[in-house]
Amino acid sequence: MKTIKYILLVIGSSLFLIGCQKWETLKRDNPLDGKNEVNENTNGEVALNFNSYSIYSDNNGDKIVNPGETIRMRISLKNTGSSTAKNVKATFSTTSSYISVFSSTSQITYGDISANGVKWASNYGINSEYESGVNYTIEFTVSNSAPAGTQIQINLSMVDESGNTWTDSFTVPVLATNAKIVYNSYSIYSDNNGDKIVNNGETIRMRISLKNTGSSTAKNVKATFSTTSSYISVFSSTSQITYGDISANGVKWASNYGINSEYESGVSYTIEFTVSNSAPAGTQIPISISMVDESGNTWTDSFTVPVLATNAKVVYNSYSIYSDNNGDKIVNTGETIRMRISLKNTGSSTAKNVKATFSTTSSYISVFSSTSPITYGDISANGVKWASNYGINSEYESGVSYTIEFTVSNSAPAGTQIPISISMVDESGNTWTDSFTVPVQ
Repeated sequence: MKTIKYILLVIGSSLFLIGCQKWETLKRDNPLDGKNEVNENTNGEVALNFNSYSIYSDNNGDKIVNPGETIRMRISLKNTGSSTAKNVKATFSTTSSYISVFSSTSQITYGDISANGVKWASNYGINSEYESGVNYTIEFTVSNSAPAGTQIQINLSMVDESGNTWTDSFTVPVLATNAKIVYNSYSIYSDNNGDKIVNNGETIRMRISLKNTGSSTAKNVKATFSTTSSYISVFSSTSQITYGDISANGVKWASNYGINSEYESGVSYTIEFTVSNSAPAGTQIPISISMVDESGNTWTDSFTVPVLATNAKVVYNSYSIYSDNNGDKIVNTGETIRMRISLKNTGSSTAKNVKATFSTTSSYISVFSSTSPITYGDISANGVKWASNYGINSEYESGVSYTIEFTVSNSAPAGTQIPISISMVDESGNTWTDSFTVPVQ
C-alpha cells in the first residue's frame, strides 16, 4: 500500500513540473507591461514591423510630401525576432480620402529578413520597374485639397513562406510646399517711341520675371496678370501665362511667347496694355499677379509701373519761303506767301506721328490757310522734320511741300512782325506749343 502511494506521488509531482514548464513557454500579452506582442508568431521567433520610409521621388524634388504631388516611396521592414523570416512579402494600403491612384495592392517581395535585420523591398518598384538600380515600393497621389499637417496612414500586411502574418501601420505628414513664387522684375519690350519708358497714350508690351524664394522647385508655374487702374485700357493677359518649372532661388521669364503665343525674334512679352492720354506724369499703374503650380499651390504678388512724362520735346525750328508774288523769297506787303516750316525734337525720345496746327492773330493777315493739323510723322530725338504731307489739301508741287499760306495786307507797314503760333501733338496725346515771327519788308 505504501508502495502504491509513493508511485502516485511521483507521477503527480512529474505532471505538476511538466505543467509549470509548459506555462513558462507560452507567450502572452500583458496589458500592464506597455508592450505589444501582437506581431510575434506563436513560437516567438519572428516578429515583423514597419521600420522606416524614404521619398524616392516627388514632383518638386524636395523629398517632402506636398498637396497635389505624386509620391514614390521606399519602405523598409524590420524583424525584431530571434529567427530569420523567410520569403517575406508585404501588401500596402490606405484609407485616406486625400489619396488617389494608390499603387501597391499586390504583394511586394522583401525576401529573407534575418533576426534583428532591416530590409528594403527586393523587387524594383511598381510592376517590377527598375530605375538606376533603385526601387520604390509604393506610389500615390496626394489631393490638392489636403491641408498642410494632414497625416496619411499607410497600412501594412506581411506574410512569410510559412504563412505567419503580421500587420502594422505608419503615417506620412503632408507639409506645405517650400516653394514661394514672387514678382521679380519687368522690362519694356516695346513702346510707341522706343525710349523704354511708360508714357501716357502709349501701348506697352512688357516682359515680367518671377522668382522662387523658397527651397523647393515650383513645377509648371502659370501666372495671370490684371490691373485695376482707370488709366489702363486694352489690358491683354487675362489667361494664364506659362513660366514652367522655377527652381529654388531661381528667376524665370515667361516660357510662352507673348500674347497668343506670338513669337518675335526669339523674345517674348508677357502683357500688353494702353495708357490713357489723360494719365498724369507720376501715376503708378498697379499690376496684380496670381500664380499657381501643377500641385495647386497658389501665390499672389503685385508691383507698380510709373507713368513718366515723355522725353520728347517738339519746338519750332525754321521756315523758308516756298513761293511769293515777286519771287524774291521775301515777305512784302500785299503778297500771298506759301511757307514751309520745320520742327525739331530737342528731347531724348522719338515723338511719334506728330501733327501741327498753325495760326496767327495779326490784323495784317487775311486768307490764312492751315487750320487743320499738318502731319510731320515721327521726329527722332534731336531730329529736324519738314511737314510730311504736301501743302494745303495734300497738294504736291515738284516734290516740295509748303506748310501754310497767307496774304499780307497792303496796309502792313514795313517792319511789321507777323506772329505765327504752333500747336503740336503726338499720337500719345503729348502736346507742345511754340511760335515765331515773320518780318514784313
